[in-house]
Amino acid sequence: ALELLEISSKAATAGVTETAVASDGLTTILNAFRLTANDAQEVADIMFATVDRGKISFEELSSQIATVAPIAAASNISFQEIGGAISTLTKQGVPAGVAMTQIRSAIISANEVLGEGAFKTLSLQQGFQKMFEEAGGSQNKLKELAGRIEAVNAIIGIAGPNFQGASKDLEAMANSAGSVDRSFNTITSTN
Repeated sequence: ALELLEISSKAATAGVTETAVASDGLTTILNAFRLTANDAQEVADIMFATVDRGKISFEELSSQIATVAPIAAASNISFQEIGGAISTLTKQGVPAGVAMTQIRSAIISANEVLGEGAFKTLSLQQGFQKMFEEAGGSQNKLKELAGRIEAVNAIIGIAGPNFQGASKDLEAMANSAGSVDRSFNTITSTN
């Protein structure tokens, strides 16, 4: 518990928010993805990278991640993949809450179209790309395939012409180790 509090405190300083906000988001993610306190530093680094690469605040991420985390975890989608998708969509101007709803809807659609085990072999980004390709890039066909306009918006925002950027955002999540500590040290340095 003390280690979690320390990580939350550093994440709050790095993310320019309050410790309670960082702790709330951190524990929501740990619980939803069935992770342990030993994973807290990695989760905090991914949270920071999501905020850093996207257009979302730590407060928004912490308060709204519960919209998508349970379905993502149940679908075998990692928090890294979700963080990358959130960054990709929010930097395109999609508000944080809308991005979470769109990703959740697209996961539900992908599970229906690709099968519930699809994300055991595909990343979230690859699954959305596969759906985009199955629709031939047509928004109308994608709407028929996905069945939900929110899903279509997430898939289009992450796949097709946006797939390369989404892949880079996912890579940034995978390489986020130490990002909270680096930012914390920068903010708290007394030069």
